[in-house]
Amino acid sequence: MKRWKLVFVVAALVEAVVVLSSMALASSTKAEIIAKCEALNGDAFGVPNSEPFGPCQWDMALINAGTESYGHATGKGVTVGVIDSGVDIDHPDIAPT
Repeated sequence: MKRWKLVFVVAALVEAVVVLSSMALASSTKAEIIAKCEALNGDAFGVPNSEPFGPCQWDMALINAGTESYGHATGKGVTVGVIDSGVDIDHPDIAPT
C-alpha cells in the first residue's frame, strides 16, 4: 500500500516540474530558448539541422539525423495509439488517501 502512495507522490512531483518548466519556457523569447539549449548542450551534440530550434534538438544529433532525414520521415502511414487506463479511485490502496 505504501508503494502506491510513493508512486503517486513521485508522479505528482514529476508533473509539477514539467508544468513549471513549460511555464518558464512559455514566457521566454525564441532567442532565449535557443540560448538555453546552447548553454545546456554546448557543442556536445552539434546542431542537426537548420531549423530555428535546431540547437534544441539534441536527440536528432544523437541518432545522426540530419536535414536529409526529414525527407524520409514524413509520418505517412503511421498509426498512433494511446492507451490510458486511468486511475481507479475506488482501489483499496488509493481510496483512503
